[in-house]
Amino acid sequence: MQRFIYILPTNFEHKGISKKVDGQIAFLRRQFNVTLIANNFKSQSFFLQKLWAYIIFELSAIFHCFSADIIYIRYNTKSVCINFWLIFLSYFKPVYVEHNNIIDTELFIRRRFIEHRFYLMTLYLMRWGQFTHVAVNNELKSYLEIKNLKQVVYAQNGYDYHPIETASLPLALVDQVRAFKEKFSYLAIFCGNGYAWHGVDDIVKLLASKTDVGLLIVGPYTFQDSDQYLQFDNLDTNSISYLIEQCDFSISSFRLDMINISEGSLLKSRQYLCHGCPVLVNYYDCASDFDALKPFIIDYRDHQDDWYDKITSLGDSKNELRRLACQYLNWDNYFNQFL
Repeated sequence: MQRFIYILPTNFEHKGISKKVDGQIAFLRRQFNVTLIANNFKSQSFFLQKLWAYIIFELSAIFHCFSADIIYIRYNTKSVCINFWLIFLSYFKPVYVEHNNIIDTELFIRRRFIEHRFYLMTLYLMRWGQFTHVAVNNELKSYLEIKNLKQVVYAQNGYDYHPIETASLPLALVDQVRAFKEKFSYLAIFCGNGYAWHGVDDIVKLLASKTDVGLLIVGPYTFQDSDQYLQFDNLDTNSISYLIEQCDFSISSFRLDMINISEGSLLKSRQYLCHGCPVLVNYYDCASDFDALKPFIIDYRDHQDDWYDKITSLGDSKNELRRLACQYLNWDNYFNQFL
């Protein structure tokens, strides 16, 4: 089998990244001898500990690249050495660079000005390599092409579906959700990481007048207590998937316009769909590329007057949605676009 190195210039503290990488690696190991190189720092570590972890990561990635037949890297501005090293290596072996978003505006909003300069510099230098750049949506693909990067392909994110392990669910969680659900005609869910562009405030305001809808909010939020929503700070993937399957619809990131993004293939929306939950979005979700999935994705921008009627009419199709989403939104379809 060919030797495939997967380079992840970050750690696994972000559950979405961890879930995505696990799914990708599971697919790749069916075809390749895969080595995963990650930057295993801890957010709470001291600066010198993080620096040491970064040095070990860079050296390990460079070393393993020598023996790899195929190299795949999730683009990250901060992995300076390996980014430059791969420009040279790309002339001798296939190198695939995964890009997940346009981070110009995001870096400015988060006041990461030095990182932004590195970002633009790296993109400029990468035009001289022989990479295959993988963009997870067409808006991002167009952006990378404007930056004069060669060979940019579009492949939207997939999802690695696993049935819920009911035996491992906390009984208190199950009882709490059951009691909350009985109060409403419909149950909705929103999951976020606390960023402003996830738009949780807008979502709460949108549902305030829909008193027959209860909202589950998962993430680091501290809203005042309300009879209409139930908050969870930190849950594992299995518990979140359970909550999703209890809901009649879900709501994805709602203010991506704040970072000048109008198109995406968000991992969370794929989790919603693959667990049979129709999704309300405020951007173009690439899952709508598939005609079979399009009816289950309601774009608020196009349905500001009738979004509620549309999204609440889809609850009887959860099993069919789960089957279709798992068929179309998987990592096989993603990697088959370019490998």
